Amino acid sequence: MSKETFYFSHDYGARNDPKLIKVLRVLGQAGKGVFWDLIELLYEQGGKLEMVEIDNYAFALRADAECINKLITDFDLFKNDGTFFWSESVNRRLNARAEKSKKAAASANKRWDKGQEDANASNEDAFALQTDSDGNAIKDNIVKDITVKDITVKDKNNNNDLATDVILYLNLKASKAYLPTTPKTLQLISARAKEGFSIEDFKKVIDVKTNEWLNDADQNKFLRPETLFGTKFEGYLNQVPANQVKKTGRMVY
Repeated sequence: MSKETFYFSHDYGARNDPKLIKVLRVLGQAGKGVFWDLIELLYEQGGKLEMVEIDNYAFALRADAECINKLITDFDLFKNDGTFFWSESVNRRLNARAEKSKKAAASANKRWDKGQEDANASNEDAFALQTDSDGNAIKDNIVKDITVKDITVKDKNNNNDLATDVILYLNLKASKAYLPTTPKTLQLISARAKEGFSIEDFKKVIDVKTNEWLNDADQNKFLRPETLFGTKFEGYLNQVPANQVKKTGRMVY
């Protein structure tokens, strides 16, 4: 099973819900299946679907448009305002997921800021050690050796934290489920960090390419670490946003 698969919560006793029992009686098992297909579509599209697109949903689900209309209007399973229809339970779960992701992102940013402070403090300590007198040269060399090792460990930890923050942001923006612990991903992010790129640079590349590729069926698959953070990273970073391409005529692939 693909690691990019997302799940939504589903009550194991839902088949006994009076509303679904009525669906089963009126529309049969096929109608019940279409109901769950619509729930999946709502999760995929952020919680709302357009009423005017019902014929297209019917075609995509290999279902009858009249069946979908009945599910939306006759069983109190969905709400609609004539333009959109939605499920209140789906929206509650989506809002909870978004709030959880928002808190995780805030925590990641805080951890990154703390890591930067620790790295800066370590660099200042190393610089101060270099100014000690020659009379303490042996002692100074020992302390420097310990400090350099400490900085190396902290740099490694900072890179791991950076990878966690970057991948969390990528997953949030592109609806992916990549792991920050994958060796190749860590290698790519660490390489870009050593070249001097910051967390904001990574976020900008993710923003630019998700804006360009997220809704492109052919390009969406390239919203992945090996493409975004590889040798074209700097090109993506300097790319003109997709909504400005018509003005400049430039695009980076």
